[in-house]
Amino acid sequence: MTGARVCMLPPQGEKDPAVLAETIERYRVTAMHFVPSMLSVFLEYAGQAFKTEKLSSLRRVFASGEALKPQHVAGFYKLTEGHEATLHNLYGPTEATVEVAYFDCMTSFMEPVVPIGKPIDNTQLYIVSDNWQ
Repeated sequence: MTGARVCMLPPQGEKDPAVLAETIERYRVTAMHFVPSMLSVFLEYAGQAFKTEKLSSLRRVFASGEALKPQHVAGFYKLTEGHEATLHNLYGPTEATVEVAYFDCMTSFMEPVVPIGKPIDNTQLYIVSDNWQ
């Protein structure tokens, strides 16, 4: 409806920073989702292996599944400096299978811990016992 498309990586491509960078550049990827540990690997690789213009199409990068660390935020904004990319920390218990909170990481983020943020509008989660209590 909006002209977007999904780009599928080859098997195991999500674990290879070179494949990720090539895919971003080739298909002009605008949004990506990383677990923070892979984001860290990708940032380290990208900072050494190529010019950051390869990432100029990125607009929104989401991180979830693990704790996002301040060094991830700093590394991301250092790598994407001069581009319009933003980093968003998502959080949601696995049992809910959806993200229920988010935090927009700003370029000037300087806190010792990245917050999980605020609830996404119109979202509720209940933790119940086997008896639905």
